[in-house]
Amino acid sequence: RDDEGVQFDTGLSAEGLRDVCDQFKAIYRTETGKEFPSDPDVQLTESIKAVFRSWDCDKAVAYRRFHGFSDDWGTAVVVMGMVFGNRGEQSATGFGFTRDPATGEHSFY
Repeated sequence: RDDEGVQFDTGLSAEGLRDVCDQFKAIYRTETGKEFPSDPDVQLTESIKAVFRSWDCDKAVAYRRFHGFSDDWGTAVVVMGMVFGNRGEQSATGFGFTRDPATGEHSFY
């Protein structure tokens, strides 16, 4: 964004977006020793697996211990298509919780 003088990714040119992708692919290659998969089915499958693997990371375990949550509860993945894609003012992503993650209170967060 700095190179193109824009504040948000939505302002990047196609070339700027390609550069960002190349940078992330290089990080992936360094961290995994593999090329980033070009097959979208493999990308989706690996993303889902990563969510489930994250259940056992140190931060997640510490969070559960701190709040007294059971290790038996498990985690979930929701996959959905974005109606308006991922560019422009009409596009957005996000997530919500059925509990406040800081307090455990039963309310939409």
